[in-house]
Formats: sequence, structure tokens, C-alpha cells
Amino acid sequence: MVKPDFSTSKAEFLRNKYWNSCWAGKIAITSKGEVIPCIFGRNYVVANLAQGVDLEEAVFGDSLQKLWRITKDNIETCQACEYRYACHDCRPLAEGTNGDLYAKNPRCTYDPYLGEWKEGGEKDEGER
Repeated sequence: MVKPDFSTSKAEFLRNKYWNSCWAGKIAITSKGEVIPCIFGRNYVVANLAQGVDLEEAVFGDSLQKLWRITKDNIETCQACEYRYACHDCRPLAEGTNGDLYAKNPRCTYDPYLGEWKEGGEKDEGER
């Protein structure tokens, strides 16, 4: 994203303040019965239905709830961003790109410390 393209409602804004804007309220179940927060979150098995775990226990258990509650207030750089509750989030993408579940989404080019969006194709100093 190289410029703001946000739209939100009061309900969505408040939801994103307390819950992850993508993961919250979602699960995926693999063919092996593994409960994961989304199809891309395969590193985060929170329960296994094939091992007798109840689905309700998996959904309301601490493991999944902790993932659902990773908000932009927990994410490096994003915690300083004025757009953080209107922005979409993908934790598996951030982790896959940066090796850190709490890293900034690599698709975001906004620098909240400078209040600037980078132009498409521009690289950080460390990438040159």
C-alpha cells in the first residue's frame, strides 16, 4: 500500500482496537483436525479435534484467544500509527516475511514517525 485507502465504521474501528482485524472470529480446521486461526496460520495449532478436543474448548481456549487479541497496539511500528484501527492486518504474512509474528505488515509503506507514505518501488536504506 503506497497511500491511504481506509474506510471504517465505528463498530469496525472499536473491534480492531480490541481484536485482530483479520484473525478475530475466524478459524480453519485442517484435514488432520488441527484448529488454526486461519488457513495461512498453520504454525499456530491451537487444538486438535482428532485428539478429542471439543471445538468450543478450542475456540474459547487461551491459545486462540491470545492470537485473536494481537492488535496493532502490539505490532512494531504500527503501535505509533494513527491509522492502526482502520488498517487490515495479516500476521502470517508479517511473520513469513520478517520472521516475527509482531512485525509490521510488509505491504504497508507508511512511516508513522515521519507521517509519510513511500512511493511504490522505493527501498529502505537496509535493502539497497
